[in-house]
Amino acid sequence: MASHSSFSARLVVIEGNDKGKMFLLRPGPMIVGRTKSDIIINDPRISREHIKLEFNSDTGKVHFTDLKSLNGCQINGSTLGTGELKDGDKIQIGNTVLDCQMGLTPEFTQDTRKEPVLKTEKIQIASQPPADTEKEPSPTVIGKRPPMSQKPKRPLALVLSGFLVLFLGVNLLRTKSSSSELKSNQNIDTALAAIRKEIQREQPLQAFNLAIALQKEVPNHPELEEVLGELYEKQRKLEPAIQNYKASIEHQNPSKSIHFKLTKAYLSAGFQALALEHLKTIDKLIKESPKEKELFLELATLLLEHPELNRSFERAIIISKALQTEIAPDSTIGYRLEGAVLAQAKKLKEAEAVYEKALALSPNDQEVLEQLAATKLNLQDMTGAKAITEKWLSQNPNEVRALLALSYINFYDKEYLATIPKLANVINLLSKTPEAPRRLEALHLLGLVYWEQGQRTEAESYFSQACKLGFQASCGHQALVTQESPSPAPASKPGLPNQP
Repeated sequence: MASHSSFSARLVVIEGNDKGKMFLLRPGPMIVGRTKSDIIINDPRISREHIKLEFNSDTGKVHFTDLKSLNGCQINGSTLGTGELKDGDKIQIGNTVLDCQMGLTPEFTQDTRKEPVLKTEKIQIASQPPADTEKEPSPTVIGKRPPMSQKPKRPLALVLSGFLVLFLGVNLLRTKSSSSELKSNQNIDTALAAIRKEIQREQPLQAFNLAIALQKEVPNHPELEEVLGELYEKQRKLEPAIQNYKASIEHQNPSKSIHFKLTKAYLSAGFQALALEHLKTIDKLIKESPKEKELFLELATLLLEHPELNRSFERAIIISKALQTEIAPDSTIGYRLEGAVLAQAKKLKEAEAVYEKALALSPNDQEVLEQLAATKLNLQDMTGAKAITEKWLSQNPNEVRALLALSYINFYDKEYLATIPKLANVINLLSKTPEAPRRLEALHLLGLVYWEQGQRTEAESYFSQACKLGFQASCGHQALVTQESPSPAPASKPGLPNQP
């Protein structure tokens, strides 16, 4: 349905945990925050209700107000409490940076794709009497009816040869048609294979150009539309990606994975209601194919990656139990889903027990080790969390999340000398992305380590680096805002690392 607004506005997350997500602004006030807000951002350094946006769709203006948040709001690098946003402004709240994009009402508010119209013409063939058939005499003729003239008998061989010619002719036409269709399909398959080859070679632009050229030649091809949707997603062009996924489904794409791709695209674009609605279609597919393993695995992966879709505790538990007992008993995914759902419901001890079962099934599973370590941290079981994290690191010495988690544990235990090399490793591993949230956390925590040891100069250096890159906790530390000497005891403990 077309929108009647003259202007549109949206926020696109360009840095942070939700990088790539897009949120359309509706006319009127909207709250942006960590929980219980109109726009929810997954960032522990954002307040529950951080800023208020007011969009006027008639004038195209967006006004913002900081709702007395703990870490404040920066617009293009300047801390502001209120003001008007312009197209291209960068809004930083916590570790998240949002790009403000304004313009005319986007094409996505209109369904510009026309359904293909199939015209079926009924061809009527009039039956004509054979040329050699004589007419009946007129009933007005008086007298004896003349005898019917005898038709000359055709030799049987001639009749059979006629049927043979007709049969061979029809089959020849069918063969030519089938051959042409087969050749056309082979050409399309070859073109699609060439596009996928470019994707494998990490040449998305070349693949995209080939796909667009092929679509002009072969419109409404479901497999091609699916590939185009993926290529648009790689470019963060979520609206055309969604359009192509929808078109692929409407044109009878037999692949059921397309439904998961559409749902994820909805979520990335901020259309959570549409994602939840399409989840009903996925549920229907699973009911129709209750033994199809891949469907259950894809659904479990979707729910693990997007816990906001877990609106039914009972339903998620049923799916996880089915995976554990019947569908994928040799995989940990059913246990991981159950543990995540229990943790989401604040049943941490039960979640811990489920993760322990998963670890017994697969002792080297990285995802299980991560989730179990996070659960033990939340239960304040530092000894257990340390043992699991050390095992995790023994499997993957350069795993940033494990290094950061163990650094927090060491810091709590005042093992400062053990903390420093781990944090230095995190900073080095993420050097190519200086503003990565976990790198900023490492800089800040390293500043805290030096501060607690009374090494003010080193502490100020790391706090300053993190602050310049937008880490508000570092900007607000007393090392940068006062000239007081560091106290021997920490004023407050740093927050736990970002949980998976």
